[in-house]
Amino acid sequence: PAPAPAPAAAKPASKPQARPAAPAPAAPAAPPQSTPPAPAAPAPPAAPSPATAKPDVNDQFEAFRDEEGDLFFVNKTTGESQWTAPEGFDMSRVPPAAEEPIDESDPNSLWRAYADEEGDLYYVNRKTNETLWEAPAGFTRPAENA
Repeated sequence: PAPAPAPAAAKPASKPQARPAAPAPAAPAAPPQSTPPAPAAPAPPAAPSPATAKPDVNDQFEAFRDEEGDLFFVNKTTGESQWTAPEGFDMSRVPPAAEEPIDESDPNSLWRAYADEEGDLYYVNRKTNETLWEAPAGFTRPAENA
């Protein structure tokens, strides 16, 4: 850090009558060093005070899946849970859904139902990714996002 500036001298009340003598010649400057001294390391930035620091949503919430595989979020401080991701939450922290094995003989295992933006159901074959607007024969499972 730079030294603090010297305090300003008080202005004299009147001008001096005689001019002071010239200063003696300065001593010659020291010869340059063979290697310059290492610069001082910069000070680390000041940490925000706890009163002004905004908590990181990713440190404040944790993602979980319920027994049906649905995602929910828990506030670690309050213990409150919610179904929607908090604004700014890093979804890469979400645990993957456990994929149940596909039983090709069971339409409820092989197919999944989803609702589009208008609420219309469509069906996706988990093995082939084929999609249908009509429910496959024997399918009775509810929509995943309805």
